[in-house]
Amino acid sequence: MNNSTCPNCHTAVRPTDYYCFNCGRNLKPAAKSTSTSSQIVLYLKSIILPPLGIWYALPYLRQNSQKAKIIGVVAIVLTFLSLAIAFKLAQDFMTTLNQQVNDAVNLYNF
Repeated sequence: MNNSTCPNCHTAVRPTDYYCFNCGRNLKPAAKSTSTSSQIVLYLKSIILPPLGIWYALPYLRQNSQKAKIIGVVAIVLTFLSLAIAFKLAQDFMTTLNQQVNDAVNLYNF
């Protein structure tokens, strides 16, 4: 059996362990859930908080599971779509605001 050691307390641990049984240190990140409810939460975070969607999607992209990688890619695509829509709405708002201010200034300039 191939044993490795904990980097914190140097106790021998099994390669399949996620935590050191001696000190409790996280040896490798636990696999992210790919359930429907966790996907919905991830996608909502990606849409509502566009820049942070990339941060939430990275652990899914690092997993070996094909399903987890697809979930991560979808979250990143939703993040970029949400970001593009937010920029477009901000640009339209600024254009409208600028036009209204210019119209008001021109009204008083005769």
